[in-house]
Amino acid sequence: MIEIEGITFAYDGNDVLQDISFKIEKGEKVILLGVNGSGKSTLLKLLDGLIFPKSGRYAYQNTKITKKQLKESTFSADFRSKVVLLFQNPDVMIFNPTVYDEISFGLKQLNRDHIDERVNFWADKLGITPYLKKPPFHLSSGEKQKVCLASLLVLEPELLLLDEPASNLDPLATGWLVDFLGELEETVIITTHNLSLSTELGKRSLVLSRDHRLIYDGDLKDFLTDADKLIEAHLMHTHKHKHGQRYHKHFHIHDWD
Repeated sequence: MIEIEGITFAYDGNDVLQDISFKIEKGEKVILLGVNGSGKSTLLKLLDGLIFPKSGRYAYQNTKITKKQLKESTFSADFRSKVVLLFQNPDVMIFNPTVYDEISFGLKQLNRDHIDERVNFWADKLGITPYLKKPPFHLSSGEKQKVCLASLLVLEPELLLLDEPASNLDPLATGWLVDFLGELEETVIITTHNLSLSTELGKRSLVLSRDHRLIYDGDLKDFLTDADKLIEAHLMHTHKHKHGQRYHKHFHIHDWD
């Protein structure tokens, strides 16, 4: 479904992805891990066709994704409905006057049929039907996240790219997200800093290093029990803590978000 071969991407001459290669099959749920600045969000944007590599190849469903390819209107419309990206901050996605308008916007742009039916279905599925006639700007962060997710799911995508989807959610909403994603049959790539939550969201992990390279591709639970790999990825750390009257340091894994 997805083939990435030797991808390198740079901002202002500085590489933020270096020689990245992997494949993802249909139906997989993949957790993308790495410290801040490792290139996780950049990789999602590249997979969504928002940016393009300076070298390497990205193919989706055996078609090479390039700026030129996405200028072809028929292909672009099809790709934009099949591959969707949920940004970490829902406020950057919301711009319509009502929740209904927000959810239906993509459908209208693509001239899809049965708009009311699709909007109502996903609003009900995500528990946001009471807000359909309300402005989305005054909703809670969790409710906004659901509105943004609904605006993507109405397009019936094949690939969901989710950038820190739980970062603005309280524990109740996070539990809902875990259950909801577990029910989806679509292929999903998720970034998260929450290592304990990651095991509830997927089985395979891709791990980016601080120097923007792919250093692990494999079973998530194996990675989380490999201290050397966790240290290499800077996902373990040391800090002082106290036992009785004594302070000492050793490696820890904590979920800080």
